[in-house]
Amino acid sequence: EEFFNQTIKLYHEWATKISRFRGTRNEWLSTLEFPYGEFRKNQRDMSVATYNAIRNKEVIFIQAPTGIGKTVGTLYPALKALGESKLDKIFYLTAKTVGRTVALDTLRDITVRHKLKSVVLTAKDKVCLNLGHRCDGDDCPWAKGYFDREKQAIEELFDYDIFTRDVIDEIAQRHNICPFEFSLTLTLYADVVIADYNYAFDPTVHLKRFFDPVNGDYCFLIDEAHNFPERTRSMYSAEVKLWEVSKALKALKDNASEDIFKALKSIERHLLKWRREMKKELQKERVEEELDNNLMRKIKKFITLSETWLTYNLQTDWRQALLDIYFTLRQFVRSSEFMNERFTFYLSNGDSFFMKIYCMDPSELNKECLKRAIGTVFFSATLLPDQYFTYFCGGTGDELFLKLVSPFPRENLKLIINTAVETTYQRRGDSLEEVSENIAKLYEVHPGNMLVYFPSYKYMENVYDIFIQANPETTTFIQQKDMSEDSRMKFLNNFSPDTTIIGFAVMGGIFGEGIDLRGEKLMSCVIVGVGLPQICLERDLIRTYFNDKEQNGFDFAYKYPGFNRVMQAAGRVIRTAEDKGVILLLDRRFNRYTHLFPPEWKHYRKIMYSSRLEKI
Repeated sequence: EEFFNQTIKLYHEWATKISRFRGTRNEWLSTLEFPYGEFRKNQRDMSVATYNAIRNKEVIFIQAPTGIGKTVGTLYPALKALGESKLDKIFYLTAKTVGRTVALDTLRDITVRHKLKSVVLTAKDKVCLNLGHRCDGDDCPWAKGYFDREKQAIEELFDYDIFTRDVIDEIAQRHNICPFEFSLTLTLYADVVIADYNYAFDPTVHLKRFFDPVNGDYCFLIDEAHNFPERTRSMYSAEVKLWEVSKALKALKDNASEDIFKALKSIERHLLKWRREMKKELQKERVEEELDNNLMRKIKKFITLSETWLTYNLQTDWRQALLDIYFTLRQFVRSSEFMNERFTFYLSNGDSFFMKIYCMDPSELNKECLKRAIGTVFFSATLLPDQYFTYFCGGTGDELFLKLVSPFPRENLKLIINTAVETTYQRRGDSLEEVSENIAKLYEVHPGNMLVYFPSYKYMENVYDIFIQANPETTTFIQQKDMSEDSRMKFLNNFSPDTTIIGFAVMGGIFGEGIDLRGEKLMSCVIVGVGLPQICLERDLIRTYFNDKEQNGFDFAYKYPGFNRVMQAAGRVIRTAEDKGVILLLDRRFNRYTHLFPPEWKHYRKIMYSSRLEKI
């Protein structure tokens, strides 16, 4: 009785504290004013549509050009709905770190004089204090006794409003607990959870504490929604590389149990047999009609044996090697459980041999995941064409699709298409000097910082070499492969109001979206080509899949994803109402893309020669 009363007393005190906070929160949310005074043009429409989607428990798609204020345009009405008890929690989901940063800054502006609990989830490998060690009390001091110290850490952090990475790290280290696990615990008390798509949609890592087995009254605000189809496609795909299996076998040999080693060796033999067959038949890639049942039995046997051994929690030098290949193969089995006509299985024997389960069409799986929320808002500056995104994001086609026009004066943006340039893969070698000439001419007639986007590194490097030889006095910078975070920042820091430079970058890459160079930091951009993804087996599989469904497979596999890259790159130029700039599109094929242009692009002009740029 004494133990029971003491436990209930502690629980009651904590529940009372949370209840009082939520009562106070709802009181001020009911009177919450828009944090930036007046709504921008069309921003109110976006907020009203978001609120109605939550109230009516619907899914909505919103295309809102840069400058409307999409983050606050969705967060503000969601918070109003939270204060009216229409919601239990808001999940603000993004594809990239920059999106989480913007959401966090917006929340700070909204809650500057009020109380609201929000948490930002950071990937485990970025916050782990004991990287390379196991996540258990025997191998990590931050995990040992975690639940003995968690309560005190939560009580201390509860006085904060926004649980950022820095704050979580500081308090976690003060109480000697794992910061990643601590951040997950804090989601239980947060009103707003800012996180990657994975935490709501990935079948392996989604937050089961909220979504399994019962869903609550949550809303999903899905930022950068143009990234959503490809991201969810990758969540359901899985591949196993032969070298990964061989590397694990080398670590397990003479160390692991004989049964585990033999089970993995059998998998390797199966893959080697496929590789020999493909080499003999001179095949680089081979699509299989279905999964090999014999191979799947071998993989499942290995997983079962590994799980039995792992339960003993023995400290060995080869444990990590076993874990790595165990999780790889378990992911493969998990993906196999979703397989239907929307998936395919193929083998590749290019630089290295691997097998892959590839999700061609994640639409039905996404549709199921959307049931985890009572209302979902997809929003981005580039969601064209609407039928492409509504389909792949899991919509039914009956959802409201709101297309908002840019709030900025149309005359601030000059859009020119040079339709005389051929940048198809076969003609790229012939176009190098012509592309270089167009860049130089635009730079001459419209001086100021410029970004030039290319469909590939090789094409970019070839034009770059010609350009710097012809224009040695011009300051230029070029994107490198696998740039570190510091290198990226140095590249972007080259652009300032006091510089006049040209940056060469790759469309769809790290500088193709999510960067904010306002005012004179960026005055123009040149986009070379229509952004088509490189021709490959996976894209061709998507094309064939939709052709078989009597739809235009090329559009779904290549054209629409490519044009999305173009629009994202072009969106770097005009960021505020004061910005003015020029976009030059180089490719004859843009003649066939004008029907995809958003309203703010309808005033485009066509030219046939770079010399005509003098008249812009």
